[in-house]
Amino acid sequence: MSAALIAEEAAARAVPLVAGVLGAGGVAVAVLPSKVRMRAELRRRWRTWALVAPVFLGAYFLGGGGTFVLAAGLGVIAVSEFVRMAGSARGDHAVLAAAAVALPALAWLTPHLLDLRAAALLLIAAAVPSLLAGDDRSGFTRTARTAFGLLWIPVALTGLVTLGETGVAVGLAVALGDVGALGGGFATGLPLIVHSWN
Repeated sequence: MSAALIAEEAAARAVPLVAGVLGAGGVAVAVLPSKVRMRAELRRRWRTWALVAPVFLGAYFLGGGGTFVLAAGLGVIAVSEFVRMAGSARGDHAVLAAAAVALPALAWLTPHLLDLRAAALLLIAAAVPSLLAGDDRSGFTRTARTAFGLLWIPVALTGLVTLGETGVAVGLAVALGDVGALGGGFATGLPLIVHSWN
């Protein structure tokens, strides 16, 4: 059986569970009393999950191409946010964005190329913008930020492609764990503390 069929089957098995959890969560959020402090926030989060779940599962239904598009799309968005937060230069942004598309593509089309040589090329790519700019004052910091961004975003998101059917299980576990932690936090009063820090 091909990897695409296995991933498609795993996504099909996850659909009833995800639909049930979203349905139960939607009912729970809909009946929240108006005096619940974070009712609007909970409704917004539920709507987000209701939109994200079909996109995530749909990518796995489409096989390797779908997971590549999902990983690359998420990577480009996350890289742009990272660059904005880190105050990175244009060249660093270009390296991160190129890696966000290239790494999932390699994982989909030629996974055997993702080895130690690819890791070495990523480290060199992180240094290239600083070297080309002759940035001797903050070049090390820029390179370190870019290397961290490469590991944190494109390399991590490449796992969506390489994990195959396990990616569905990991995504579902993360989603349910996130919702469980939020619910548990509300039961103990902790989200009110965390929310006040933001």
